[in-house]
Amino acid sequence: MAVFISSCDSYFEVGELDSEEQLVVYCLPVAGQDTTVIQLSKSVTLGGSGLPTFGLAGAEINFNVNGEAKEVLWNEEGRGILPPMCYYSVAKIKAGDVIEVEAAYKGLPKATSRTVVPQSFPVEKVELTCKPGENVGMQVRVTFTDPVGSDDYFGVKMVRQEVFQESVGDVVTDVAYRNIVTCDFAFDDEPIFNNKVGLDAALNFDYDYYDYLYIWTDTEIQGRTYTLRMDTSYLTPEEFSYTNWDGNVTTAKVYYRYKIYLYRLTKEFYSFLKSVNDIANNNLGLHGFAPLRGSYTNVSNGFGVVGGCQISESPWLDSPVEGNSTVWGT
Repeated sequence: MAVFISSCDSYFEVGELDSEEQLVVYCLPVAGQDTTVIQLSKSVTLGGSGLPTFGLAGAEINFNVNGEAKEVLWNEEGRGILPPMCYYSVAKIKAGDVIEVEAAYKGLPKATSRTVVPQSFPVEKVELTCKPGENVGMQVRVTFTDPVGSDDYFGVKMVRQEVFQESVGDVVTDVAYRNIVTCDFAFDDEPIFNNKVGLDAALNFDYDYYDYLYIWTDTEIQGRTYTLRMDTSYLTPEEFSYTNWDGNVTTAKVYYRYKIYLYRLTKEFYSFLKSVNDIANNNLGLHGFAPLRGSYTNVSNGFGVVGGCQISESPWLDSPVEGNSTVWGT
């Protein structure tokens, strides 16, 4: 207990945390996309009541790409990829673009921020392979070369899709693609994702990642070629046969395929995601045994984040069979 109690030695006046309302800005430009969403709300002070106000129609928004002002539009209802009650700008975003955002609303302090859109993920090869053992699993291996002389931030996500296939004679046809789900990973063979330190490690608390986007930095692999090794469940294909109304026998199979998304993140985007993960995983803090953490922001005179990314997407990769890997890249 002495160890736990020693973490609770900070003192502060609650009144010191109160402040005036400020704008909350979220803007995450993605290289290769031509529409950037800007979401605006305002904070609620500690002494205030109610929930934050989202949307804030009628705000003054400036969105600049490489110093050039782009038109900003208001979207009330939400359509296509756009959420409701947001601002957006139509401008092709590419690596190296300097993005600047300013927001002003009804006398609140003007909120400002900027980011530089990163280069693409330096992928060389992605490999899916069966991992033998008592319970057969699948290992995803991502080989990449970290750029020399810079601090870099990365992420990876994988989704799985079920495919229904029919065979009549020599004709094989994929007739349905169903149930796209996001995969979760285990890291028994990957030290780069070992985020457990101190009491979390001693008590073996799990560390979860927001929306199954697994993020890391190049701190331990500066300038090297490295292969991530991430384990996930292996789903065995299923086969069955049935007789059609015309007497022909159809052989059907359900198998699985996978798509990998590789993210190159700005420091701001990574720092924000890391803070969200740390808050969600702060098990001791939730019970008063450790300091509560705040979310990261790079918005001056406000809250939120303006951070860019670039996403590299693999083609659909068939589930591997034992003894044979599925490979994308060189």
